[in-house]
Amino acid sequence: MTSATATADRMASSDAARGFGRWGIAARGVVYLVVGALTLRVASGDRGDTADREGALHAVVRQPLGRWLLGALCVGFAMYAVYRFLRAATGRSEDGNGERDGPFVRLGNAAIGGVYVALLASSASLLLHHSSGGSSEQSQRGWTARLLAHAWGEWLVAIVGIGVLVAGVVLIVMAVREDFADKLDRGRMRPWQRTWLPRLGVFGWVSRGVVFGVIGVFLVRAAFEHDPNESVGIDGALHRLASAPLGPVLLVAVALGLAAYGAYSLVEARWRRVLQR
Repeated sequence: MTSATATADRMASSDAARGFGRWGIAARGVVYLVVGALTLRVASGDRGDTADREGALHAVVRQPLGRWLLGALCVGFAMYAVYRFLRAATGRSEDGNGERDGPFVRLGNAAIGGVYVALLASSASLLLHHSSGGSSEQSQRGWTARLLAHAWGEWLVAIVGIGVLVAGVVLIVMAVREDFADKLDRGRMRPWQRTWLPRLGVFGWVSRGVVFGVIGVFLVRAAFEHDPNESVGIDGALHRLASAPLGPVLLVAVALGLAAYGAYSLVEARWRRVLQR
């Protein structure tokens, strides 16, 4: 073990690091609860805030004491990023099997940490300057256009789209198998909690998988049609669902699922094994 890894391992062993993980997971839960509420508004035909993380931040800051809540979320996002980076550096598994995570899981944790660093930057910008610098939808179409401008751009965008689509399928499979619940310390839960609380996670993970799948499909479509406007983020995916046959009904189900994922995140904040060996 290198000195840097040993240092990270000592940090991950501290109560403070575990506290970072729990508060960060709770902050993630709050964001998904707000995204679920915004998605219900999309289902009702409301064209207000975008139903994604950026829209959730804007919705939060307009509430009474919203700037204080957004400041608290900034702290939570920073904590969650540190927690993911510590998992990436140490490979500490949370499945209760006593083994260290492999390189792909570590890379995934580092990537998620990077996503929350970007979310922290957006939140801080909104908190300080009343603007987060554009929607995630615009950002996604921007990078899609830049990729499509290159010789092999269509293939690159298609590969990314297929990867996102596969990730959506994996999320749904994990939901059906309840793999995510392996990270809960069930020994500290009451019988009804062990039975019912993971079902929030099933609903939430399936909904996230559906959204990922739609995003992946439209990325592949953007590649084949060489049109970056076909690329969609979370908000665009939800609006595409709304325009499909039985779209509003499906969108209400997805909205409730995203809110369920937020609620399940609060369950994880309480009972998840955080930074275990």
